[in-house]
Amino acid sequence: MINYFPEKFEEIAINNKRRKDLDARKKKGNDGEVTVFKNLIKIFENNREFLLDGMQTSKK
Repeated sequence: MINYFPEKFEEIAINNKRRKDLDARKKKGNDGEVTVFKNLIKIFENNREFLLDGMQTSKK
């Protein structure tokens, strides 16, 4: 005789789906944050002289 507990299998399936959703959300979030920081770094690198100039004139 086969022991069959459908509610247990459903629970496992729901937990697996929840875990996949969380993993997807984490990946998506981290990539987004990394992209934002990379873009900010590019902006600062491209405008370094301008920013440093502005900082020096504001100190005077």
